[in-house]
Amino acid sequence: MDELLLKLENELSEELDKEIEWRVYEIAILKKTPLISTIKQSNKEILYKHSIPAFYALWEGFVSKAFEIYANKLNRLSLTFDNIHPNILTHDLDMKKSLKDGRTGLDKQIELALDLKKYFEQDIVISGNVPTKSNVSFRTINNILIRFNLEKFNKAKFEFRMQKLLKYRNDIAHGENSLNVDSDVIGETSETSLLCMYELRDIIEKGFKEKTYLK
Repeated sequence: MDELLLKLENELSEELDKEIEWRVYEIAILKKTPLISTIKQSNKEILYKHSIPAFYALWEGFVSKAFEIYANKLNRLSLTFDNIHPNILTHDLDMKKSLKDGRTGLDKQIELALDLKKYFEQDIVISGNVPTKSNVSFRTINNILIRFNLEKFNKAKFEFRMQKLLKYRNDIAHGENSLNVDSDVIGETSETSLLCMYELRDIIEKGFKEKTYLK
């Protein structure tokens, strides 16, 4: 088992780093293009503005991919009902059985009961899907981390930065045309995207190493 754990730990690190690597490259291109372009200033400002939704998309995409990778490694450990952490078990049930759905009718409640019986009779295969809700705010990422019994993002370090990135992204995506997006805003929002990716990578790697997936 020790050899398997070390192998999975190395694979986890390598795969997460690869996912970050190409995103770092694309962020660099998005930041560099307006600076080297010969187009007029007003067009550069358009490029600046629409870079922010791209920064956010790269971050949200990493969230989805990172947990897919993490779940894949956990599934190779053949975790059982007796040793898997209840947070992860509940996450998996919620993603597969929609635990929060209102089942007011007896027929739906019976259907759920039978589904749960089948679920607990089978091997546990943890879902790598996570509820990002297309708005990975500070609160959302921490809720996802709780599902996997992982350390949360630090409030003082990340909450304001993430709120700012998400606000700019949402305003631009919804057609807000009065935002002042200059090189300072681009620098700050791109840095936020990168810092969040690195932080999530470190948290996942730490959780796997410390076996927080166990009861």
